[in-house]
Amino acid sequence: MVLAELEPPHLFIDAPVLAVAAVLAVGVTAAGVAERIRLPSLLVFLGAGMLVADDGLELVHFDDTGLAQNLAVLALVLILFDGGLSTSARDLREVAAPATALATVGVGITTAVVAGIASLVFDVDGLTALVIGAVVASTDAAAVFAATKGVSIPHRIAATLEAESGLNDPMAVLLTVGFVAAAEQTVTAGDWIGFGLRQMVLGAGIGVLVGWGGGKAIARVRLGGGAGQPL
Repeated sequence: MVLAELEPPHLFIDAPVLAVAAVLAVGVTAAGVAERIRLPSLLVFLGAGMLVADDGLELVHFDDTGLAQNLAVLALVLILFDGGLSTSARDLREVAAPATALATVGVGITTAVVAGIASLVFDVDGLTALVIGAVVASTDAAAVFAATKGVSIPHRIAATLEAESGLNDPMAVLLTVGFVAAAEQTVTAGDWIGFGLRQMVLGAGIGVLVGWGGGKAIARVRLGGGAGQPL
């Protein structure tokens, strides 16, 4: 899986350890470089990963998509948790209006613009272009949280971007599902609207309940020393 065909057979067990150490070393170096040149560390990490992978120096060979997805989901949970923990309710209230506008109207406009470009560049039909636009219209919350922590931008703008990145997924999902269903002619407009309402109401309800219950549970847990500081 890693460092393919570079290690002698008797060092096979050590190869994964060496690969992890190399990736960590590259990551630490990339973080330092990003801080010096005032770039989001995420961009440097991605560049470093491409450099050492199959498309670059071929130092690391990794083709386990299932493991990659699991690691990405785990990282996403931690990043979103940290981002939510460091975002105050006051900031959210102050940027609620612009963030909501960007997460709804903004996603729709982005979908239309990208669809127009895709239609011209790739010569695809209108529905296919709209699907492409809807897929790429939403900003990734984890990427935005990581990027805003790596550069100096006004606090209100950072809070707006972070709030918008966490709110735009429902709109993007609804548009994507709707356009795909329209292309396949499998559902009606009423089915699509009903699906959207169910997802929004249930999603909001579950989010509020889990957040409220989790906050109460964490407040009641007593951990000695500094063990509870990460939470």
